[in-house]
Amino acid sequence: MDPKVKNYLCNIEQLAEEVLTEKQQIIDFDKKRQSNHESLAKLTKKKQLLENNRKIWLCLGDFFMKVESKKAVELIKTDQKQFNSEIKNLNTSIKKKSQEIFKLQGKANLVAGFNLKPIDQNITRPLKLDK
Repeated sequence: MDPKVKNYLCNIEQLAEEVLTEKQQIIDFDKKRQSNHESLAKLTKKKQLLENNRKIWLCLGDFFMKVESKKAVELIKTDQKQFNSEIKNLNTSIKKKSQEIFKLQGKANLVAGFNLKPIDQNITRPLKLDK
């Protein structure tokens, strides 16, 4: 096999493998995020726990700790922000690698419109009319 063709196929295969790995990481992070969301919902529904700031059991990684309920809510919210950030970074990486795959295949024009980003609320807020 021609070394150029072999190198070309290896590059595409490597990028595709990285995309699949990152997609699986997104699925794993999303499962953890959903679990945290459920925990947070249960904690906020039980007003007694939060008002009295009772200690509750919290699973952190591979071990359990007894922490105050308000601290547990803070920890869970921090985890949620981290999961959201990781998922956003992985999605950005997947887009870039997918574009690179298309470029290597000579189909760069097919993904030209997929590089759009949503408008931030801070930008659109002044455009809204007060009623």
